[in-house]
Amino acid sequence: MAMANIDDILGRLTIDEKISLVSGTHFWHTASVPRLGIPAIRVSDGPNGVREQNSSMENLQLVILVVKTAIGATWNTALVESLRQLQGQEAIAKGINRVPGRIFGTGYSHLLAALFPSATLGGYANSLFWVILMIVPGDLTTHAYLNDFYRPWLFWIDLMRYFFGASLGSVLHGVAVECFSSDLVVFDAPPGRPCGQYTVAKE
Repeated sequence: MAMANIDDILGRLTIDEKISLVSGTHFWHTASVPRLGIPAIRVSDGPNGVREQNSSMENLQLVILVVKTAIGATWNTALVESLRQLQGQEAIAKGINRVPGRIFGTGYSHLLAALFPSATLGGYANSLFWVILMIVPGDLTTHAYLNDFYRPWLFWIDLMRYFFGASLGSVLHGVAVECFSSDLVVFDAPPGRPCGQYTVAKE
């Protein structure tokens, strides 16, 4: 099978097709471009197995692995290798093309490592940022309804906003917000403001 010329394919993609490739068609699928022979790719993220969901976003059965911290604490490289192979076999059986996560969740650490000159400093920074991330979980009030004191800074320094924003933005863009009494978090919107409108309001 001849290797595709990536530059040639990129040059033949339309703007809409390029956008579709980076936004996906579903939470677990990339878009395909049949006219150029680009297939859809099915992905999974774990974290303790090869996760997949049905059309209702309900988790399906999977092999749940031991939490990664416990696996790492064994310092057993043969064990880690066997679990890696197990995940690969399960992904193949489920028709999943990519599992973009390692047996240890190191993506965030790699990002920080690229920003610091030494492994020691990067390790301290990683711990510090995660502690800050956990103690500054954000607030339920939307940007438009923060008072004049908080609006210029609180919404923008909320670390959770940036942590989840990139992964959820493409999935939730254009999706109407609906509020139900069975929601995990229930709150009263201001008078005259429907719950959905209040939740997405932003100036």
